[in-house]
Amino acid sequence: METTLPPEVTAAFTGISDNFDAMAAEAWPVVATIVGGFILLKLFKKFANKAS
Repeated sequence: METTLPPEVTAAFTGISDNFDAMAAEAWPVVATIVGGFILLKLFKKFANKAS
C-alpha cells in the first residue's frame, strides 16, 4: 500500500530544504575563514618559535 503526503507537508519540507541550502551557502565562507585563521595562527607560532 502506497500513501502520499498531503501537499502542505510536501511544501513545508521543500521550504525547510531550501532554507537549509541557503543557510549552508552563507556558512561556508565563515567556516573557511575560521579554518584559514587557525592554519595561519599555527604557521605563525611555528615560525615564531624557530626564529627565537
